[in-house]
Amino acid sequence: MTRADSSTSPKSNVASLVLRTCWMLWGYFPLMYFAKTIVYGKAGIFSFPDLGILINLLFIIIVRYVDLRYYEGKTGDGAPATMADFRSFALKTTGFFLFFWGILHYLAY
Repeated sequence: MTRADSSTSPKSNVASLVLRTCWMLWGYFPLMYFAKTIVYGKAGIFSFPDLGILINLLFIIIVRYVDLRYYEGKTGDGAPATMADFRSFALKTTGFFLFFWGILHYLAY
């Protein structure tokens, strides 16, 4: 009798699914709330919604790292992701968030 590989256990599969949907989908929903608050709330620069956007960015990047490091994260074409892929993701995501943040404040004023 052989033991089942722990990386294919149902618990591992569910956890990796949850992580992947967090950084691919759910992680961006709070961004829409903070965007609305910045544009229509006129709260000024470096306010609660700005902090929310920063925390949202960090959440997405950390969840992607955990997915890659502990749950055999994959790239868009199904290949195993590397740390170079993670760095590229982190830089592109940060760039997107900074650009989006700038546009939001431009629209607010």
